[in-house]
Amino acid sequence: MKRFKLILFVVPLIILYLSLTIYPFSYMIYVSLFNIKFGEKIEPQFIGIENYVNAFKDPVVGSAVRFTAILVLIAVTLELLLGLGIALLFFGTKGEKLYRIVMLMPLMIPPAVSGIIWKMLFNSQFGPVNYSLSFFGLPKISWFGNEIYAPLSIIITDLWQWVPFTFLVFYAGLTGIPKEIQEAAHVDGAGGFHIIRYISIPFIKPLIAVVALLRTLDVLKEFEYIFMLTGGGPVTLTYTYSYLMYMVGFVTGINVSYASALGIFLLVAALVLAALLIKTIKVKELLQIGGKL
Repeated sequence: MKRFKLILFVVPLIILYLSLTIYPFSYMIYVSLFNIKFGEKIEPQFIGIENYVNAFKDPVVGSAVRFTAILVLIAVTLELLLGLGIALLFFGTKGEKLYRIVMLMPLMIPPAVSGIIWKMLFNSQFGPVNYSLSFFGLPKISWFGNEIYAPLSIIITDLWQWVPFTFLVFYAGLTGIPKEIQEAAHVDGAGGFHIIRYISIPFIKPLIAVVALLRTLDVLKEFEYIFMLTGGGPVTLTYTYSYLMYMVGFVTGINVSYASALGIFLLVAALVLAALLIKTIKVKELLQIGGKL
């Protein structure tokens, strides 16, 4: 009887989970097999995997995948390196509490607001960035209309927002390193570089893998910076995969079936990346770090 009562308490949560996750996902698969365009007055038709086939032929999809991959390779890599470097630089120094507060300020700002801030900073006519460049005799840059500077503006905004996150995680990991190990290394004559290379980095290696996983998954669904800064331009150069899904499903054509098919591909890609990165994470080491923090 007691077990039955416990099951009754769990059932509402299971129903809520199924209604908010499993059902929408199943319905998305169902919609992707039809031709449903809210922008056209046509009856839904079953077309099978045609939307999935068209995704492989669509050059805009290829461009969005390429730009998303660039963000993952460049932005995530720089965030890991900068976050780790700043954490190692500030760790154990005087005034580190103040440094932490200052570093975490960008993380407190919503991504959409960050996009607005940097859009004003990158304004080609009145923005502070171009004004600062004029002191060095450099010409004004059209940040959002140039095929090089438009992607760069998004990468800079992403770094400004998320380097504090990687810094915070790595800094917390460094505080969990036993002092006895570091003191023993000093006694043996190890310098700062050797301590970082052979003690600090190996100790927080599982955290690096976790942060890489989280930030990669975040970049795969990056939308706010594109919407606020470049609008996907010039042309479709700065379309991320998530922004492309938004444009297909809600702006150009309102083709929810095609957008649903693209969403399935994104989910599969996220699951594959998560599985590959999780294999590199040693759970026991991660739990040990968590227990020492």
